[in-house]
Amino acid sequence: MRIATWNVNSLKARLEKVVWWLDRARPDVLLMQETKLADAEAPTAVFREAGYELAHHGEGRWNGVAIASRCGIDGLVTNFGEPLRPAPTSDTGDDEPLAEARMISAECCGVRVVCVYAPNGRVVGSSFYEAKLVWFDRLARWLGEAVDARAPVVLGGDLNVAPEDVDVWDARACHGGTHVSQPERDANFRSDDLFTSQIDICFTNRRRTHVFVASARGPWLSSRIQRRPQCHHMDTSRQPAHWHWRFLDCH
Repeated sequence: MRIATWNVNSLKARLEKVVWWLDRARPDVLLMQETKLADAEAPTAVFREAGYELAHHGEGRWNGVAIASRCGIDGLVTNFGEPLRPAPTSDTGDDEPLAEARMISAECCGVRVVCVYAPNGRVVGSSFYEAKLVWFDRLARWLGEAVDARAPVVLGGDLNVAPEDVDVWDARACHGGTHVSQPERDANFRSDDLFTSQIDICFTNRRRTHVFVASARGPWLSSRIQRRPQCHHMDTSRQPAHWHWRFLDCH
C-alpha cells in the first residue's frame, strides 16, 4: 500500500500538478494539507475523474486538510469529531487552532489514516505558540481515545515540529526556535502521556527509517530555500512500529 502526504499550499493553485502527480505516482491514498478551500469549493469531480474519492475539511482562505483515496473512504472524522469552534479573532490565524480545519481521518483500504496540519506557533512563548501546544494535547487525547494502535493506522501530514536534531539543517542554528523548541518536541514525543503510547512507542517515522538519514539541507523544501537554509523536517508519516510492510516509496 502506498500512502503519500503533501502540503499543497493551495489546492486550487496546485490542482493541475496534483492531478499530474497522482497519474504518475498512483498512490493508494494522498493526504493533503493547506488546501485553503471551503468544503463547497473542493474539486471532488476532478479527483473522481482521476480515479480518487475525495474527503475535504476546510474553512476557506486558510488551513484545510483532505484525503484522496482510490480504495474508498469510510468512517470519516474531522476536527477530532467535534464541530469547529467559533473564532472570535477571525482575521487572525493560528491563535485558535480548534476553530481551524486542521485534522481529518478516515478508513481507506482497511487502514485508519489521520491527516493533520499542525499550527505553526510563530514565535516561542507567544499566544500562537501556546495554542499550538494545546492543539497537540488535543491530538494526543483523541489518539488515545479513538485509535487502537494495534490496528493498521497511519498518521501523516505537516506536523510543524522537527522531532530530533537529525531533522534540521543545522541543529545549532535552529536551537530553541519555533518547531524545534523543547516544549514542542515534548508535546510531540512526551514520555509520560498518551502521545508517547500512541506515537513515540507504537509508531515509527517511515521517512527516517526508510529514506532520510541526514543531509546538508534537510528534506523540507520551499520557494524560500534559495534565500536562506531551511531548518525543519515537518512533513512526515508514521505507522505502528509492529507493521512489517515493505514500502516501495516515500513522499
